[in-house]
Amino acid sequence: MKLTNNIIPYLNDEKFSEGLYITVAKSQKNIPDRISYVCDYSRGKKIIHVGCLDHEQLIQKKIDADTWLHKKIDEVAAKQVGIDINRPALAFVKEKTIYQNVFYEDITSDEPVGSMIQEEQWDAMILGEILEHVNDPIQFLKKLKSKYAPFVKEVLISVPNAFALENFRFALSHKENINSDHRFWFTVYTLAKNLTLAGYTNFQYNFVCYEPHEYRRRYLQKLLQTRFPALRSTIMMHTNFDNS
Repeated sequence: MKLTNNIIPYLNDEKFSEGLYITVAKSQKNIPDRISYVCDYSRGKKIIHVGCLDHEQLIQKKIDADTWLHKKIDEVAAKQVGIDINRPALAFVKEKTIYQNVFYEDITSDEPVGSMIQEEQWDAMILGEILEHVNDPIQFLKKLKSKYAPFVKEVLISVPNAFALENFRFALSHKENINSDHRFWFTVYTLAKNLTLAGYTNFQYNFVCYEPHEYRRRYLQKLLQTRFPALRSTIMMHTNFDNS
């Protein structure tokens, strides 16, 4: 799905509305899950996986359960390199698993891009559930573009959806359920706004569920998320570095 051209002036601050209505989705029978979506996108491509690790204590469990995203991408990509700033998790993966294509790299630093990235031209960079953890998403995205644009064509970003059905369920119980490290909730518009102000254009997006069990075990939830895709838990946003 794409944002219509009449939305662009609002994204780049040429126009203002205090009550802008945007059609973001229509009924879709297919409900992809996040891992399947990313793997389909990555198939046969050369991928840079940003934030490729996880909490150290969860990595082996996810590998055993066949749900660790880095492993799943590795199975389908033509080539993959993972970068992260979590040194303990990096050491664990290097020492305890077969996945040696992971490296320390801080996107926000002024250090040059690592040689393992400079030696290739990459099809895509994947940022899975990263932006909601950073203090300044716009500056982060600007830095990402300035450092990696010479080496990468496209970017695929996933973030938790502010309008996820589960969030409404908790709100009805007067509660909020959230990862305590999150700084932001995103919608399609606010994610596109951040990207636009950081210098990106040409957005395409989709709504997916974080895991298949979200819709396979609950008939009513599956019905609602089929009829109203914007109630799914995760936003997948495609953009590019060269703005072509």
